[in-house]
Amino acid sequence: MYEQCPSAEVDCPGNCHGFECLYCGVNTMHIDEYYMIHDDLWHDVTDEVGTNGKGMVCIGCVEGQLGRNLTAADFKDVPLNYITPWQSARLQDRLQTRERV
Repeated sequence: MYEQCPSAEVDCPGNCHGFECLYCGVNTMHIDEYYMIHDDLWHDVTDEVGTNGKGMVCIGCVEGQLGRNLTAADFKDVPLNYITPWQSARLQDRLQTRERV
C-alpha cells in the first residue's frame, strides 16, 4: 500500500514519513537533502522548534535560521556527506563551498 507524502507529486512506499522539514514541511527525502551538520549548528537550528535535536530540516530552512549559506566546513566528516549523484544540486554546492576570507 502506498501513501501520498504531503510534499510529493508521486506516491512513495510510506518509508519517507518523518523526513518532513520542521519549518516548511517539504519532504527532505524527496528533494534529496539528507545530511549531517555539526551538532552546535544543528541545535542552533532545531532548538527554536523544541525537538531536542530530532527531525529534518531542508537546506533552505537551515540557512534561513542561521542567516547565512552553509559551507563545507559546516558539515560533519561522515560518509552520508560524501558527494553523490542522489544529493540535490543545492546540497552538493554547499558541500563543495569553502568560505572566502
